[in-house]
Amino acid sequence: MKKRVKFYTLGCKTNQYETQAIKESLMATGAYIEAEKGRECDLFIVNTCTVTAKADKESRCTVRRCNRENPKAKVLVTGCLAEMDEEMIKRLPGVSFIAKNRQKYDIPSLLEGQEPRVEACQERFYSPLEISNFGERDRAFVKIQDGCDNFCSYCKVPLVRGRSRSRQTGDIIQEVERLISKGFKEVVLTGICLGDWGGDIAMRPSLRGLIDLISSINGDFRIRLSSIEPKMVTDELIASISDNKKVCPHLHIPLQSGSDRILKLMRRPYSAKEYIKIISKAKRAIKGLSITSDVMVGFPGESRDDFNATLKMVRQIAPSRLHIFAYSRREGTAAARLRLDISSDEINRRRERLEEEVEASSYRYRKRFLNKTVQALIESKRDPKTGLLTGYTERYIRFLLDGPDAAIGKLLPLKIHNVDLKATYCIF
Repeated sequence: MKKRVKFYTLGCKTNQYETQAIKESLMATGAYIEAEKGRECDLFIVNTCTVTAKADKESRCTVRRCNRENPKAKVLVTGCLAEMDEEMIKRLPGVSFIAKNRQKYDIPSLLEGQEPRVEACQERFYSPLEISNFGERDRAFVKIQDGCDNFCSYCKVPLVRGRSRSRQTGDIIQEVERLISKGFKEVVLTGICLGDWGGDIAMRPSLRGLIDLISSINGDFRIRLSSIEPKMVTDELIASISDNKKVCPHLHIPLQSGSDRILKLMRRPYSAKEYIKIISKAKRAIKGLSITSDVMVGFPGESRDDFNATLKMVRQIAPSRLHIFAYSRREGTAAARLRLDISSDEINRRRERLEEEVEASSYRYRKRFLNKTVQALIESKRDPKTGLLTGYTERYIRFLLDGPDAAIGKLLPLKIHNVDLKATYCIF
């Protein structure tokens, strides 16, 4: 009898991709099936995150929840929390297996009690994970890169993901072709440090060259880039987005802080002035470009002047969306040695002020497209509050649409007919 498996994923798009790859590798053995909702399982696989203390807690809680749900089932824990907190994970109830990130491709062997392959320990080894589908999702993530060489002072990712390494071009193209043949209308290129792709491959291929190859694949689909570091937003990449109709005019470029003093403490390789220059150049070249970003509040030593510099920067870049998160002390990072001297109340006030600012900038941005036609991907799940269809436009504007189920899964031209502070409404 086949063993039933349940999967839980925490954290980034890369983790979501890797869970799908693990799932397919297990199903390919013929010994496992995915457990149906509401049914008991024989095995839980928890793909963890450790980017913040909150992510650590959520990962631990998920493992405990699995054990409460079915104490007889085995639990395999993998992901970033498993890299540096193995001893803690071993003490969690029900844990039978731990797989490091570079062992994810070999989980079927680990479950059979075999030793991981030697390649898993090589620094520049790119784990041969691959997918042929993306479950019940409407957009397909394609992982093209892993690891990071930046070592920002607050970030644990290089410690748990290793050095930057790239996936081979041919493997990427084959995977995109498989996903397009399955009917996916949007492919999201993702990685831990996406802009580093190609740097460790012979002849150093460019991200633009990869995008051009993907866009030449036959089919009605679009390409979106996930988060990309400011210094990686080159003239060549900007031109690729501007010139290629299949590439979404949307860039997620992390800011973190608008204060040069804090950026230096964070070990971010740019100044506020340089960041603004990059954004301005991209907006001039790409018509209607949507900018989304990440901002951290409460970094050790962040004064009110530093925060006000960030607030000013957010007003200048006018993002359509902003991910705001509080600094979280990560053991092993350079910032962990700095003194935490900002109260949680003050951090919350700063977060709320940024939320107010981005709500206004998002409204102004979305209002620019009122009565204009946009290309929209209709998602399979309706909005739970309104029952309306929903999805994203090419510029990553979330919308609501009164339409039939027949539109689900399609890439359609829609007209934005109403915009308010909270939502965008489209019609056919």
